[in-house]
Amino acid sequence: QLTTEEEQTLMALSQAYLEWEKQTVRRGLEQGLEQGLEQERRSAIESLMKIRYGTIDDSLQSIIPKMLNLSSPDYTALLLRSSKSELIAHFSTSH
Repeated sequence: QLTTEEEQTLMALSQAYLEWEKQTVRRGLEQGLEQGLEQERRSAIESLMKIRYGTIDDSLQSIIPKMLNLSSPDYTALLLRSSKSELIAHFSTSH
């Protein structure tokens, strides 16, 4: 048999747990979405690099994280209009 005070405490703890669980699930979904979007952007950049330059060597691999900060139109235009050496130079000097 629970006292009124124990019941109130249990109800408050139950509500706090439910709120914590809801926030945890939401954060997990947001993180998963962010990771999925970043993975998709990385895949798009890598695909464009392979089409444009043939292979992705270490010098191209090293600039991919910097390219992830650009918008899709920006990295697409940059990849389509730049030679490999221009692309590497761009990220060596401006980013």
